[in-house]
Formats: sequence, structure tokens, C-alpha cells
Amino acid sequence: LDRMQRGARAATADEDDAAKKPNPAKEQKKQEKRAQQQAEREAQQQKLEKNAKICQKQQEKEEERLRKEAEEEKAREEKKQQEREEFEKWKEMFAVEAEGEDDGSIGDSAVERFIDYVKLRKVVNLEDLAAEFRMRTVNAIKRLEELEKMGRLSGIFDD
Repeated sequence: LDRMQRGARAATADEDDAAKKPNPAKEQKKQEKRAQQQAEREAQQQKLEKNAKICQKQQEKEEERLRKEAEEEKAREEKKQQEREEFEKWKEMFAVEAEGEDDGSIGDSAVERFIDYVKLRKVVNLEDLAAEFRMRTVNAIKRLEELEKMGRLSGIFDD
């Protein structure tokens, strides 16, 4: 009985060994499939790394652009501030004591003086006329044109 049991065990062990021995074709297919999966994982990993590098470069470019914009804005602000300070310095150097302009309203006696001034001199420089009556040249020209339309003065304007 012992021999039979030993023989049965040996036969079962032989069958187990046969079942455990891999089929070379199946094993090769499994290895190829594993290799293919590994290659796909590596390709996917490389793709992810490449995308990460591209994103990083884009981020760096964006940061550089923002930094440059900030520098340019700062430079513009500094320039404006310098211009304001320079303007204030120049402004303090000048003092306006009186303006050489009248609002254009001339009283009756002033109108007579204006007409007399023009009639006496016959030839009048417009800037001198405006300065004499403390008005702008443009206002003096308008006044002369009005008086000419009214018929109180006659003459020719020449540059």
C-alpha cells in the first residue's frame, strides 16, 4: 500500500510538474505583450514630460512678459513724476504779475481812445495796438473789424 501511495504521489507530482512547465509560445506572447505595454507606458510618460516642459516654458514666457510690462509701467510712472517735478520747478521760477489781456469789453471813452489811436497813427502794428489797450491781438483785430462795419473806421488790413 505504501508503494502504491508513493507511486500515485509520484504520478501526481509528474502531472503537476507538467502543468507548471510553461508553454514556450504562450510565454513569448506574454513577454511581447508586457514589453509592448511597457513601451506604451514609457511613450506616454515621455509625452507627459514633454507637455510639462512646454507648459513650463509657456509659464516662464508669460512671467517674463508680465515682468517687462511691470518694468515699463514703472518707467512710465517715474517719467511722469520727473516731468511733474520739473514742471513745478519751472512754474515756481515764473510769476505772473499782470496779464496783457482784457476781456474785450471797452467802455465808450475807451472806444473813442481806440479810434483816435488808429486815426492819429494812420499805420498801426496790430501787436502794438493790442499791447496799448491791454488785449490780445485777436481781440484787437475783431474790434477793428467791428468798428469798420459800423463805419467809424476805414482802412486796409495787411500782414
